[in-house]
Amino acid sequence: MTRVFSVCLIIFILLYNVGFSQPPAKSLVDLTGKLSYTILKNSTSDTLKLNGRAHYYLPYYEETLALQIPPGSSDTIVVSLAYPDFIKLFSHDFFIRNAPGKRVVCDIKSIRRGNMDVKFSGDLTIENEYYLAYHNHFKGWVQESTPYYIAGARVDMNKFPAIADSLTNIGLSYLRAYRDPLPEAFRAYEELRLKYNGAFRKYNVLFDKEFKSGQKIPVDTSYFRFEKEMPLDISIDKLSTEFLSYAGFYIYKHSDQSHSLAKQMMTLDELVPLSETRDAIKMKMMSFVYKSSGSEYNKIFPGLVFSNEKYKLAVDSITMLKHKYPIIGKRMPRIKLIDINEDSVLLSDFEGKFLMINFWASWCAPCIKEFPIEKSLHEKYASRGILVVNICVDTDRGKWKEMSSKHGLTMINLYATEKEYSRIRNACDIGFLPRSILVDVDHQVLSNYYKQATQITSLDIDELIRFKSKKKL
Repeated sequence: MTRVFSVCLIIFILLYNVGFSQPPAKSLVDLTGKLSYTILKNSTSDTLKLNGRAHYYLPYYEETLALQIPPGSSDTIVVSLAYPDFIKLFSHDFFIRNAPGKRVVCDIKSIRRGNMDVKFSGDLTIENEYYLAYHNHFKGWVQESTPYYIAGARVDMNKFPAIADSLTNIGLSYLRAYRDPLPEAFRAYEELRLKYNGAFRKYNVLFDKEFKSGQKIPVDTSYFRFEKEMPLDISIDKLSTEFLSYAGFYIYKHSDQSHSLAKQMMTLDELVPLSETRDAIKMKMMSFVYKSSGSEYNKIFPGLVFSNEKYKLAVDSITMLKHKYPIIGKRMPRIKLIDINEDSVLLSDFEGKFLMINFWASWCAPCIKEFPIEKSLHEKYASRGILVVNICVDTDRGKWKEMSSKHGLTMINLYATEKEYSRIRNACDIGFLPRSILVDVDHQVLSNYYKQATQITSLDIDELIRFKSKKKL
């Protein structure tokens, strides 16, 4: 039995109909997006229960995977990719490599963390055999990320770049010592991918530490010496998620950490020559910006310059298609939550009221800074039919209750279990926190990316009250 996850058929037809040309068959990059097929065969004696996620970044999208494959059966994951990337099965810390237009067959003989018995066939067989050996050697894929964050949490950040280099060199040493045949082009690609992964972590661990603490962490200028060794103008065939993640932080830093899309785009154009690689960086940045500010996206997008206009059309078409969940004007999905007394609550229970829904987590310092204003808004306007609903996600239930007491969360204060949060992520396209959604009196979505409480003005409130009056009429 075969099920298809994230088929993206509408996108495929859309791109085909507007006449996007395809690169040569040997290319592993197609910036307009092309379907990839990952076939999982269960050759074990038990039903395989696999949970994971498929990311793709041009534009940004992620699909949660939950597979149950009986013995002797198979399942197919279909995603649109723009360059080679991983299908990630987090339940077993196991990654599978695929690329645009490719078909990878993964026959699972036995599966457990740290030791996988898998036979690959189809496309990218040699590459996936390397990644399987990498996984089994390091007892999982956490070697590529977790150690960086553990180290960053424990050391003076000025010492972190040297530690990050040591961690990166572990992966590089394994690649260089790998004796089975590998195409030279792949060896060069993988070495660069590992280096950009390490450079990206130097940015991200610092950013993550600042984000969670809500405080600026001073570092010496020497901290960023790695930038000179890691250019942004690589050839398009070297494209990877690790490079694009690095490029996003590089542009943010060199635009004086400006949150202005216009300034970031100007910085990108100044630092990277007009090329397909610059197009790819711009496509990823535009997709992320739309998720946080659709109005700024619409303002800036028409003036953007691409080396190839088909990429500009592609990112706009796919972004509009993917990032309108829940669809504006449609009813908010049925979501079951828990209140502070452990009673079940449905968001539809509040139909007839405006809902400013804020998603937050215990580790999100910017979320926590919003609490006082959110409480004030709820206390001031609840009697006029405007409710503030805070939903805690990605947090231990005990920690949620502890923080609720500590911060005196007197607005409608709800908790999402891991299962419900998975449903919310898919239904509401939640990628980053803090995140707010505005729902009207008929439980219909007015805004997928509403303002944070600290940005709401009395004019916004007046507009909602007028809107409510019109609904009554």
